[in-house]
Amino acid sequence: MSGIMAMLLGRALGGTFTVVQTFTATGSGTWTCPAGVAEVEYLVVAGGGGGGGGFAGGGGAGGFRVGTGLSVTAGNTYTVTVGSGGSAGPSSQSGIAGNNSIFSTITS
Repeated sequence: MSGIMAMLLGRALGGTFTVVQTFTATGSGTWTCPAGVAEVEYLVVAGGGGGGGGFAGGGGAGGFRVGTGLSVTAGNTYTVTVGSGGSAGPSSQSGIAGNNSIFSTITS
């Protein structure tokens, strides 16, 4: 499974949520903070591990980080990286670990 993600919920100055954005395509990109948004809640999920070959078992879930109140600055651009899932291992061997997902300074 690919990572998701950074799911961002931007909180504007009156406490209402003005932005909900998810990133699901693997790779790196950017997010530009909209006007009026001063902090975000986030969910960052890493890509899961690949399953083992043959009867070696299923892959593991990707780690995650979740938080609130991360300060952001309107107009600034932040890096978003969605980690890919790991590949299956060869016959009777463990799979390959998935890749990290990142939002700004938050890594999972």
